[in-house]
Parts: sequence; C-alpha cells; structure tokens
Amino acid sequence: MVKKIYFDNLKKNQSYTDKVKVTDISIKRFASASGDKNPIHLNETFAKNTIFKSRIAHGMLIASFISSVIGNKFPGNGTIYVSQDLKFKRPVKINDIVKVKILVEKIILKKKWCQLKTICFVKNKIVLEGKAVVSERNIHSSLVYQGIVGGIGVERVSHMNSAALIPDLCIWVDCDPEVAMNRISSETLRGASNKSEYFETTNLQIRIRGGYTKLLSGEVEMPVPFDMGAILGPISNEGSEQQLRRALTNGIRAFLHKRPTPINVDKEAVDQFQIRSMVQSSSGQSTLSGLGIEPTKSKTGWLDGTPPWKILKRAQEHHETVLSSASEDELISMPKNILNHSVSSICGTLSLVHAADVSALRSSMGPVRCVSERHTQRIIKFLKGHSGWISQHKSLIGREAPRSQLKEEYFSFGRMVLAIWPFRSAIRKWQVSNPNTHLRFCLGQLVKSGRFESAIHDSLARLSILGGGRDCKTPPENRESLVDWWNGK
Repeated sequence: MVKKIYFDNLKKNQSYTDKVKVTDISIKRFASASGDKNPIHLNETFAKNTIFKSRIAHGMLIASFISSVIGNKFPGNGTIYVSQDLKFKRPVKINDIVKVKILVEKIILKKKWCQLKTICFVKNKIVLEGKAVVSERNIHSSLVYQGIVGGIGVERVSHMNSAALIPDLCIWVDCDPEVAMNRISSETLRGASNKSEYFETTNLQIRIRGGYTKLLSGEVEMPVPFDMGAILGPISNEGSEQQLRRALTNGIRAFLHKRPTPINVDKEAVDQFQIRSMVQSSSGQSTLSGLGIEPTKSKTGWLDGTPPWKILKRAQEHHETVLSSASEDELISMPKNILNHSVSSICGTLSLVHAADVSALRSSMGPVRCVSERHTQRIIKFLKGHSGWISQHKSLIGREAPRSQLKEEYFSFGRMVLAIWPFRSAIRKWQVSNPNTHLRFCLGQLVKSGRFESAIHDSLARLSILGGGRDCKTPPENRESLVDWWNGK
C-alpha cells in the first residue's frame, strides 16, 4: 500500500533513499510519453559517435525518480509539488542503478510547506541534484491560491499537481473576510504566534474567498480529474463553534451514508488488507485475558464440514423464524435480511476478533464494513436478545463495557459471509428471482452468468486469506473450485 508521512511528523535532516534500475524499456517508454526522441537516448549507432560513447537516459527520466519517491514514499501520497530545481552533473546509462536520496532541509508547518534536498547517485557519484518545495495543502487550495488568486490558471495548477490525490469530499467552509480578520487579529485562528502570514489582509481574504466561490460553485470549471469528488457547502463559519460543528457533522454523515465508491483506492483491497492484518494478529490466540473466553473453532476448519450454502440456508431459516415470532413493533427495528451490510459486517468482524466491545468492534470493521455506533448497538441487541447468535461477557473487575462474542454455532456463518462478501447483493437478488430453486445452485449460476468476474476474483482472494474452512484442503483457486467449495465438494 502507498505510504504517507504527515508533515507534522517530519523532522529536519530526516532522509529517505530508494534505488531504481535504468532499463532500455524505461528509456523508450519515457521517450514515447514525453515526445523527446533525441537519438542520444534511442540510437546506439548515433550515440557511439558522441562524447558519451553509448546511449544515455533522459535527464528528466532520472528526475522523475525523485517525483516517484516524493509522491509515493517520502513524504508520500497527497504531497503536492510547489517547485523543483535541478542540476545535471553526469550522464546515466542503461543498466545503471540510480540511488535516490531525499533529505528534509526546512519545514514550514504553518504553510504546510517543506523544502527537500534531492540527490541522485550512480556508484556513489552525484548525477543529479536540486531542491524541491512540496506542500501538504489540499489540491483545491492550490487551485485557488495559485490558479485563481495567483493568476496562473487552474489548468496549469492541475497539470503541475497531476499526481496529487483526488479528494473524495471537499468541505467548503465560508466566512466573511472581516469576521476572519477579526479572528486572526484576536489570535483566535493564529494561536500563540505573533507572526503575520501573507494572507492576513482583508483585501487578500476577499480575493481568496472569491476564488473559492468561483471554483466550488462551478463558475470556474473544476479541472479534470479533480472534478470527480463531491463538494459539501458552502457552510457558514460566522456563528458559534457549536453551530459549525453541527453543520459539519450533519453534512459528513449524509455523505458517508451514501457509501460512495472511494476515488483513490480500491475499497476491496482495503478490506482485504484489514482482514489479513486481523487474521495475522489473532494467530496463536488461546484465551482472552481477564474474561476466560475460549477461542472459537479451528481457524482452518471453520466450516466444520458443512457446505457454505447450507450454513447460509440454516442461518436464514433461523432468522425467518425469529422474524415470524416478533411483534409488529419489534419488526420495525429488526434487520430483514442477514446478508444486509450491518448484520454481515458485525457477524463477520466478530469471527475475526472473537470478542469485543462496541468501540473495539467498530474499529475492527475498518472503513469498508463500518456501521454507525448507534446501529451497531441496535444490531448487537437484536443478535443477543432475539436471535441468540452472540453472547456478552463483562469483566468482574472495573467498569469495562460488555464484550460481545459470536456463539460457536454461528462462527461458520461469520467467516463464510466475509468470504462471499462481494456476492452478497447478487445472492439476495438471485433468491428473490428464483424462490423455487435450491440455494446450492445459486453461486454456480452466478459464476456461469459471466457478470461477476470481479466478485469471483475478490472472493477467491478473501478465501486465500481466511482459508477455505476445511482442514487439510487448500482454498479454491479458480471459478470451478469456488463453485465446488460452495457445494461442499
């Protein structure tokens, strides 16, 4: 996964090094992408008659190695280039190993700027050096400050920061410039520092506010690809802190409730990473300290010899029985389907952590399987009081919140629902469309339909992490073995 070091955690003289091999393919690809087809880079016969005696790499190709480190590793994703100067010292040839070193020279936290010394070596000799200024400021601020207020244009700023992350949500907080200046002068915003910043003038505040209004209202067209994110606002910041907090909370909740697809990351990869981390961390666990809760069944044999379709069918039948015996008032707050997001998430997560209070449970869900605190409490209450799928334990010492544990007989369902997570919606729709067809045929028909290639790939990846649930048997590795696994073969 792409790393990130926040500017607040950077220290002067902190450094990072990386190594990159220059190849014939990388030179040709750079020539194609940049349009720089100088024969000194591409034609060996031509290059032999030059002072270099052989082909050399483009200087800007070597410089791009610096950009790669800055954008992906140090400081990492979301870092925005402000400037870069370069001095080319020596040529770099095919098969040379370039050592890239980034050194922190100066940090200006208030401006979210950092000055870096950038050096490239080949065999301990400097081939390129320079200085870079990078920013942690979000792309919308750069578009306004540089593109609109600075006058260089939003398209140019967009090109300069083409490697920056695209914010999934931009929150537009608006404030009258005079109110802002009063807060700055009274140190409400500036804090303990007495140093004035360049933007602390009413005139510039008016221009900045106008820039944000033009960009975020659509008067100035948001450049591609930064037009992909959602915009929340304008939200007024002219009232009390409590009013602002309430408006922000409501707006962000509404955004998250829509469960938008993340722009910068594959949410399936994120969830697999979360599951893998939890599986690894729970390896070897025997009992839970202070509670005496024994771990559930074997991590490798979690299907307990039962076909996955039968585990799902039994769980659904039990759930239907619970719903049929509930009163009309009780039905209002009960989940209608156990394959819905909240029940699947809570049962699946409990199969990984074994026992957890609400806070720890929600933390273990991660961003993909997340459920609100209130709804988590509601579902746990249902699964404990009505379904009987979970038990709760409370330490006799202290005032710790009760910990919920998935009961032994439903542990298989928890693990299984994590494995088929990508198919949950499709299975629900299949059951509605095929009420008279046996559930064991479901996955086979979905796989053969050719419409769920991504779900097949993702479920196979999940099973490689969770295990196939059968002792002495490897997890399924292709579509045919996935269907066999579903049928218990």
